[in-house]
Amino acid sequence: MPQVAIVMPKMSMTMTEGELLAWHVKVGDVINAGDVVCEVATDKIDMEVEATASGTVVSLHGEPGDVMDVGTPLIMVDAESDDLLAGIFDAPPAPPANEAVAEVAVPAATSAPVDVPVAEVAAPVVTNEKVLATPKAKATAQELHVDIARAVPTGTDGVVTTPDVLKLAASASKEERSLEKRLKTRLAIARAIEASSDIPAFSMTFNMKISGRPITDAAQRTVDYAIAWGRALRAFPELHANWNAGAPESFDSVRLAVSVMAAHGVVTPVVEIPVEIAGDFTARLAAIVADAGRGHIALENLKSSTSGFAELGAWPVTAASGILIRPQSTSIAVGLAHVTGDHEYHLPFTITADHRLADPADVALLATEFARELNR
Repeated sequence: MPQVAIVMPKMSMTMTEGELLAWHVKVGDVINAGDVVCEVATDKIDMEVEATASGTVVSLHGEPGDVMDVGTPLIMVDAESDDLLAGIFDAPPAPPANEAVAEVAVPAATSAPVDVPVAEVAAPVVTNEKVLATPKAKATAQELHVDIARAVPTGTDGVVTTPDVLKLAASASKEERSLEKRLKTRLAIARAIEASSDIPAFSMTFNMKISGRPITDAAQRTVDYAIAWGRALRAFPELHANWNAGAPESFDSVRLAVSVMAAHGVVTPVVEIPVEIAGDFTARLAAIVADAGRGHIALENLKSSTSGFAELGAWPVTAASGILIRPQSTSIAVGLAHVTGDHEYHLPFTITADHRLADPADVALLATEFARELNR
């Protein structure tokens, strides 16, 4: 049977590398295409990687914590048939399980070896700002973006070796890792915003009267408001469209990018709002929101959205203009409700719309429909 590689997949337009978090298989396991084989962290979230071939696992490449380029082999499989994705990233073939790997210019994204070859100890020692270090240790520090001067040397005569650098990288504080992930998140958001900066959008803020008592649970607010917004959009298909090549194209479904605050910034799982809302859907939506808050989004919730949604009731927000990310034509940001009577409250929210598809009067009607859905 042919051996094929399951590689680090490209799971977003901005993804260039991923951090291996955990294995879900071991050598000798029989897997099927579509099985979850490992978890990786991208610049924004944690995701599951599915097998692209069926067969027996021959070898695993990398350890949890390794950062690997898109296309780098993760698993070698004795496949039942050829992997249809093999070679699509032009990644180099993985070495056989027992083959020695030469330590020559190892890229930053490949797995760092657990056992450092004896050849490194005998290699010439180089200095880096008065720090004695082997060439491999110096290169590893540059690749992992750590200050080699902070490494505790264990080599002869105080020489810093590769294990010393790897130990330093592994002991980086949670604060440093959190900041790095947040910066990556902001860069990804910035790229999306820059690509959509030419959309002629405008925003309108409303303060609608809603019957009943305000929802105190934040997760339940997100579920109820998102469903109401999805239903309102479905009632105005002329506004819920994509402006493409000088003309509108109606969306075939309502897919909301739901903003959720996670540890490293806002993430946006995309949820399709069905025509008929059943009890199991509301529970599933609540679970998606909860998982996103922990930094985990399933592959099925990573796709393009038709509208943006943000629930800001946890803060004293009354108005917040949204940003349209292509191909979105609308977005809504819901603020903090204010009780005005025994059985009513006022809910502030701001709708942002593409001016090529909507005028202020259109958005006012859409806002009224959103409030009507909440009053059902």
